[in-house]
Amino acid sequence: MSVTAETIRERVATLSLPPKIKGILQEELLEAVPDEEQLDEIITRVIDGYERARTEPCDPVGVVAAQSIGEPGTQMSLPKDEKVLVDMGNGMEVTRIGSLVDRLIQRFGSSETNGSEVCQLLEPIYVPSLNGSGRIEWKRVLECSRHKNPGKLLEVCTRSGRKITATPYHSYVVRENMVIKPIAGSKLRHGDRIPVVRHIPTTATTTTLDLSEYLLKDKYWYGSELAKAAALDDYAQGYGDLYTVPVSHEQLGNHIMGNVSFELEEGFVYPVQNHGRAHIPEYVELDELFGWFIGAYLAEGSTAPYYTTISNTDENYLELVREFAGRWDLSFNEYDNFRGFAPGHDIRINSSLLQQFMVTVCGKGSHNKRVPDFAYSAPEGFIGSMLRGYFDGDGNVSIDRKMIRASSSSNELIDGVALLLSRFGISSTKHHSSREHTLSISFRYAPLFKEKIGFGSSKKMEALDSLCSMAEEQGKPYNSIDMVAGFGTLLEDIAAKLGIPKRIVHSATVRQHIGRRALQRFRERCAVVADEKGIDISEEMKQLYALINEDVIWDEIVSIRYVDTPGEYVYDLSVDGLETFVTSEGVVTHNTMRTFHYAGVAEINVTLGLPRLIEILDARKNPSTPVMTVYLTDGTSKRNAQDVAWSIQKTTIAEMGEIRTDRANLIISVEIDEHALYERKLTLPDITEKLEAKLKIPIDTEGYTLIIHPKERSLGSLVQLSRNLKKVVLKGIEEIPRVVIQKEGPEYVLYTEGTALKKVLDVEGVDPTRTISNHPGEMHEVFGVEAARNSIINEIMSTLREQGLNVNIKHIMLASDMMTCDGEVKQIGRHGLSGEKASILARAAFEVTVSHLIDAGMRGEVDELCGVTENVIVGQPIHLGTGDVHLVVKPQV
Repeated sequence: MSVTAETIRERVATLSLPPKIKGILQEELLEAVPDEEQLDEIITRVIDGYERARTEPCDPVGVVAAQSIGEPGTQMSLPKDEKVLVDMGNGMEVTRIGSLVDRLIQRFGSSETNGSEVCQLLEPIYVPSLNGSGRIEWKRVLECSRHKNPGKLLEVCTRSGRKITATPYHSYVVRENMVIKPIAGSKLRHGDRIPVVRHIPTTATTTTLDLSEYLLKDKYWYGSELAKAAALDDYAQGYGDLYTVPVSHEQLGNHIMGNVSFELEEGFVYPVQNHGRAHIPEYVELDELFGWFIGAYLAEGSTAPYYTTISNTDENYLELVREFAGRWDLSFNEYDNFRGFAPGHDIRINSSLLQQFMVTVCGKGSHNKRVPDFAYSAPEGFIGSMLRGYFDGDGNVSIDRKMIRASSSSNELIDGVALLLSRFGISSTKHHSSREHTLSISFRYAPLFKEKIGFGSSKKMEALDSLCSMAEEQGKPYNSIDMVAGFGTLLEDIAAKLGIPKRIVHSATVRQHIGRRALQRFRERCAVVADEKGIDISEEMKQLYALINEDVIWDEIVSIRYVDTPGEYVYDLSVDGLETFVTSEGVVTHNTMRTFHYAGVAEINVTLGLPRLIEILDARKNPSTPVMTVYLTDGTSKRNAQDVAWSIQKTTIAEMGEIRTDRANLIISVEIDEHALYERKLTLPDITEKLEAKLKIPIDTEGYTLIIHPKERSLGSLVQLSRNLKKVVLKGIEEIPRVVIQKEGPEYVLYTEGTALKKVLDVEGVDPTRTISNHPGEMHEVFGVEAARNSIINEIMSTLREQGLNVNIKHIMLASDMMTCDGEVKQIGRHGLSGEKASILARAAFEVTVSHLIDAGMRGEVDELCGVTENVIVGQPIHLGTGDVHLVVKPQV
């Protein structure tokens, strides 16, 4: 039943809204005539929208507005110290985005695009990325960039203790009406929900650890390196090349001849001055015992120059420390201690090598400890044992508060532990104070924690069992952190379809968030009702299942503030798909590396505006962003367009598979991607023949893996081979690294990054009558001077139109005629048209005034003052109009 007009006026009058908004609301309600339930919902949504749009006192509204105006041409980036998750071929690792991008730019180079340094990645790097279904996938990074940021950054904190700092543009994502989409940080408000990872799928796991990555071979003895030296007829000749040792080749002779007290066995690592019989392997298995010891060190460990100490009073804990030391034949001492709090017990493992390794990978001191980088890509058994060792030491179980907790003085350590928990799908909450950082796990995850991690301490295990019982009794109850958000009217639509009272989901629909367990119960109820009534809701059930099982929680924003930009640059990664990647805190951030595009074609970037006009009129031989527009003889077929594109675009071995360099065995292996072979219409013999012809060495194959040995078994040869391998062009044209296909009307057109017009015209399927380059010099070389003239006109007019300028084409035609009238393309400058002027003063008036005058004076040149410019300079009439008349009339008096 509709409400009366009087009721509407009374309800609106009581609202705490500005008079203008109340007037508009009342007018709309009187026209719509809603019922009681609809009236409640409309009022609730209006109030919610008004509250979301309000700004806090002292908010920099003007700054935000100014930033928003410039937003379309602005990068969306992170500060240099923000950590991100990447996989560079060795499994997941955590790295600072600034140092990562700086390294990549230094390695692969960059191009200037709209004030940003953009780097095209020539090797595969992957990041965890959120897809449209709420799942995390590992996707390839296409580009990375850095640019200066004169403005402020936005720091966002969530209820679970996560934090992210980024530019106030589209650096975030939200979900609205079941669609995950980017949002400007400046538009975020308290109470909004952004995605935070609760489960990260594994990449390729690392099962062994090469200690030489952390303990350098020129600082420590490696038995395998000594064996290499001993196997040579003249070990002095291969010193520092075929093998690496931490002593001079003269001292090396004592070890080879056996004139030492302790023999160095192959496969083990030793300090330079070895006085023990420890057996630390060169390659360490990432098994449960090693993982547990790493966790124990993070919780209870400390170091001094020659030993590593683990302190604990639990006998089971101490026995595992002894077992670990015994595995590597490490000697240890035990001490009772009393440090003012309670009796303790120390096990001191005597090994300078172990001490240096632990400091290198885990840090030293309670404020500086961190999860080692290799742990993120380790097997689950290693991670579970490592977390057990950590929680056995620093963790506790609170039955009263229904949670598992751990605390540390190191924020970086707590971040790492939270990230490792997400490998098992365990969500955690972080709390920070000036003295310590705390991580807590809700008891709803207790059964999963017990299954994947557990405790070695019997007392803590009993408490964990109690939490598991609570979770089972209460059916994994409501959790204010683990929410599903942005589902629009999905729940109400399903309820209406099944005849379920809307009030059950009305509140969740208005708030646009619901607990994951509550959503699961709603789905179960819908399944029962649908079965009873014979209603098909299979599609809706799939949507609910996807929401329940997505890899993120929708974490509530509790704090937003503007902060200064640390450092000179901010950084970004460009990822395929939804264009998201994940920070080490687990926050999903959006990226769109905004670049200006050629003729609206995505991904092909060209110089625009004044810089482009300058390079056209200067007739530069190497334009900054050369591009070709390639038309096809059969442009209606997409398949044909793709085939021609692959025939043009340069294909290297890095794009065909993953390259691995094995420095231990001095080989390079390339795992070829079968899909890439099919897509580019290549075969393994095609690749091996090309490589063998260019590298002049045989290539071995094992399935789809290429095995390549350098001509000389040396590290230098291996490095040089790796460089040469990446330069070999397997297919396509070397000058063209990328081709984009664009449909224009009924046909497909190719746009290339880079030009090689003469070579492209020879490619089968290319229409030579219409294909052009944006490089007038190349057009002149291939088609002649008339084509160059037309190219200059078209390029200048296109650039002016891009800037919204309307210039009469006759002016441009005159300039292009002057540039090409002698049968070649000349610049309008001192090395071209202006430099050819007969007048000295005219040349001096255009550029480098002093140089022209000095050169003319040295040569004794004479200016006849015949032109306009030179006569204006000296202040006499020009030889045009009345100035060109020499008739003198003497009037009659």
